[in-house]
Amino acid sequence: MEKKHAELEERLAFLMRSVAVIKEAVEQGASFDQACSLVAIQDPELREVVFNSALKALVSEMHLSKGMPLKQLAMKLGLSLSRVINAKERILQDEEVAVSDKVAGISGLQDFSP
Repeated sequence: MEKKHAELEERLAFLMRSVAVIKEAVEQGASFDQACSLVAIQDPELREVVFNSALKALVSEMHLSKGMPLKQLAMKLGLSLSRVINAKERILQDEEVAVSDKVAGISGLQDFSP
């Protein structure tokens, strides 16, 4: 159990470091694909998770937090507008699930109140 937990923490730390490298490269002027090429990931599934996480982080920060229009963000990243829109939609879906889970947890707690 401890080994599995350590592996999970290691993967999470790798994910966070990789996303930070990609974000920093984009902030320095690299396209999204150029920034992603700086992170060497052999496992295709992990690569997809890292790159999707990085794109969602960039969309969240640059569009949702700073108000950059999606079209401008897509141009900055060198990506199609539809890919950036899809990333935004995934962020909103993730948030909707998180809110639903939280509400369900609160509702469940209320059922056990005296």
